[in-house]
Amino acid sequence: MTCAAGAPIDTIEEVTAAATSGLVYDATTQQYTYTWKTSKTFAGRCYELRLGLVDGSDRTAIFRFK
Repeated sequence: MTCAAGAPIDTIEEVTAAATSGLVYDATTQQYTYTWKTSKTFAGRCYELRLGLVDGSDRTAIFRFK
């Protein structure tokens, strides 16, 4: 996708070296964590992550990689 000029930027606070991508649920915190293993070729590009929920709603996040 095209990176939008002037779009707000929120710095990622945590980066983890990951061997694989995947979704994990933590019952203690009642939170899902999605580990997204990316390629170095993503640098300078924007990508959109869409999550479809069981209630029929969608959540979207756009990432610009350094």
